[in-house]
Amino acid sequence: NYKPLLTDDEGSIVDEENLSFDIPTNMFTYNYNSYTQKYWSIRGSVLGNQLYSYGGHLSYRLDVESYGNSVPGSDVILIGNGMKLVWSKPREEQDNSEYSVRLHEDENWQRKEFGRSVNAGRLDFMNVLSNLEHILIRATPKIPTTRTSIRDVTLESAVEHRTPDAQQAIEVEVCACPAGYSGTSCEKCEPLHYKDNYGSCVACPCREDTTDSCFLQDNEVTCRCKPGYSGQQCQIDGK
Repeated sequence: NYKPLLTDDEGSIVDEENLSFDIPTNMFTYNYNSYTQKYWSIRGSVLGNQLYSYGGHLSYRLDVESYGNSVPGSDVILIGNGMKLVWSKPREEQDNSEYSVRLHEDENWQRKEFGRSVNAGRLDFMNVLSNLEHILIRATPKIPTTRTSIRDVTLESAVEHRTPDAQQAIEVEVCACPAGYSGTSCEKCEPLHYKDNYGSCVACPCREDTTDSCFLQDNEVTCRCKPGYSGQQCQIDGK
């Protein structure tokens, strides 16, 4: 099991103390007077390639104790592939305990770049969800917060085969990829290909039959040879 952590809006841990877990309710609680924005960092199987979650809902229950007022801010943050998408709950829902937001560009998600916010588009979701590194849920929507608890966190995801009582995930696509690309949305490179500085998949400049893979580092491509082979292009047989 992966316990959520208390972080800042970049996913960096800010407090590992004052946390408790109630097993019967599956609820995590942070008891501390907070005068700054803190986030619950959700970990585990909800991270990584989550393209099948595009169009699905992220739902959670947040209980907050405070003698302060609600402060506008980013309530959910998704970080992946160097990009940050943020969602802020509507003002009329500030005092709700249960929340659900769809991972879709129609839900007023914003993309943060160079200190400004722009409307997030479908390609932004494809980029972030292909390698989701952080799901951050604001733990302190009121300042100061004296106690904050989170539970019932769920992330909807599509599956390839029909299951009982499941609804069709109409937003998830399965693409026919060009040569060198693979994945649900052609977000990955095929074996013996690497991503260049522009995100394009390029064939490895190595011998195919003696190479496991290759990678780009400092603008140079390095071939990773199969056992028994070496050389810049894995062309040397060490036997």
